[in-house]
Formats: sequence, structure tokens, C-alpha cells
Amino acid sequence: FLEGIILFLILLYYKNKNFLKYPGFISGLFLIFYSIFRITSEFFREPDLQIGYIFHYVSMGSLLSFIMFCSGIIMYIKIK
Repeated sequence: FLEGIILFLILLYYKNKNFLKYPGFISGLFLIFYSIFRITSEFFREPDLQIGYIFHYVSMGSLLSFIMFCSGIIMYIKIK
């Protein structure tokens, strides 16, 4: 639900507000919002059995989503 419908509606809103004139802006927003939603959903699911938790409550999915969040922020800053 978060990574599908809500994310689609957020990106559609920014597309309709004419943010397409900035190349890469929508892609940066996608990375930022997708990683936030993914980190949120990682708190409610079990980690992979072969990996488990890396830190206390940080799974591999949360860690990779944080890296994705940082790359989205970098894209957003470079576009602005």
C-alpha cells in the first residue's frame, strides 16, 4: 500500500505541478519516498532468516533503504 498507491499519488501530484522541467527531480523524490516507506514497513516484518538483524532493530532492508535515501537526497540537492 505505501510503496504502491501512496507513492504513485505523491509522484503524480509532483508531475502535475510541472516539476518535470527539472531533470531527475521525480527520480530523486521516488528514491526518498520509497526508502522512507520501505524503512517504515521493515519495522513490521520479520528479517530474512539467513541474515537476521544487523544491529538491534536494523535489518539489511533498512540499511539498504537508508543508502537509497541518501542517494535520493544527493540527487535532490544537485538538482536544486
